[in-house]
Amino acid sequence: MAGMIDSHCHLDDSAFAFDREAVVERARAAGVVGFLVAGVGPETWDAQRALASGDVSVRWSAGVHPCVAARLAPRALDAALTSLPACFDGRAAASAVGETGLDTRFVGRETLPQQTRAFETQVELAVRLSVPLVLHLNGPGCHGRALALLRRAGPLARGGVVHGFSGSAESALAYVALGLSISFSGTVARSEARRVHAAAAAVPGAHLLVETDAPDLALPGAPRRNEPCALPAIVAALSALRGVDAALLATQTAANAAALFGPFEADSAS
Repeated sequence: MAGMIDSHCHLDDSAFAFDREAVVERARAAGVVGFLVAGVGPETWDAQRALASGDVSVRWSAGVHPCVAARLAPRALDAALTSLPACFDGRAAASAVGETGLDTRFVGRETLPQQTRAFETQVELAVRLSVPLVLHLNGPGCHGRALALLRRAGPLARGGVVHGFSGSAESALAYVALGLSISFSGTVARSEARRVHAAAAAVPGAHLLVETDAPDLALPGAPRRNEPCALPAIVAALSALRGVDAALLATQTAANAAALFGPFEADSAS
């Protein structure tokens, strides 16, 4: 397989501080030609822009992750949200708003009001700037709350993606009905992930993306630090669940990613 796009990873993460170039080269050798580097908070935005400035195969999203929103003091959260629009100006500007969304798995439910405020603000920004959303939704009750919020917000002109999807087929199709895409990670390769398998089989091909979420969400039996070079195994697992050719699925998901975030151009030095 060649020409794949990792629609959600964190190449700026400190886990790659000592061998980032080698990580990218391994990914390219495996057939990955583009990377969407997802933002989690103000402390990541400068590094993400720098990566995108130095490599035309990298695009990035800027946002305040729900777990970050939950832990910030209210004034600090306000400052982060106020500074977020600047990420969409200047050289190598961000291509999407996010990660944003809701989380009840890694932070307490008592933080949902603050998470929701950050989520609503970022949805409004995506609508105003006409850029896609990158959604993180994890934990009980999050999909229902998020769908209700998105329906209230109205049409998203540029759509978006629910990354690392772990919900039901019914939830996935509800997002698709709102014009969103669904991205699957290494979870599709886990034999026990039957709910994810059902969702992966149900999503229309035009709304399908693949990701590694590196350095997180490693494949079963793989080293704990995940890398974008794992993307072919994810494509293979997803294609088996859908009963389609893996190379065709790689091509389709890459086209979907480029349509959502903009073109990913192979590095001229590779």
